[in-house]
Amino acid sequence: MYAVLVVDDSSAHRRLTRVWLDAAGAFTVTESASAADGLARIAADRPDCVVLDHVLPPADGLQVLAALRGYPTPPPVVLFTCGLTDELRRNALALGAVACLDKSKTAGPDLAHAVLTAVLARARGTA
Repeated sequence: MYAVLVVDDSSAHRRLTRVWLDAAGAFTVTESASAADGLARIAADRPDCVVLDHVLPPADGLQVLAALRGYPTPPPVVLFTCGLTDELRRNALALGAVACLDKSKTAGPDLAHAVLTAVLARARGTA
């Protein structure tokens, strides 16, 4: 089982993401409702992957990605947000996200596949 941290300020989105990842049968999921708590949990728990929302008032997902650049071995991050734009995708990938998915256009199996791909790429040393 791979440890996944879901960082999203919306409890409904965290719950749906957990249901989708639980259904895949390969993940143990923990949750965080803020950027600050998410960063603290990443440092303490060292998850295998992070599913990160962009909108995390007062911070945002890009700020979290930038902060993770200072970590010795940051986990792979899948940005999973509403209203994903090309600019946001470019910025997130430039800051180290391994994938970017739009919540309104992504089904559970697609999210689980992106997370598993990120975890396995990291294990192979290609992420």
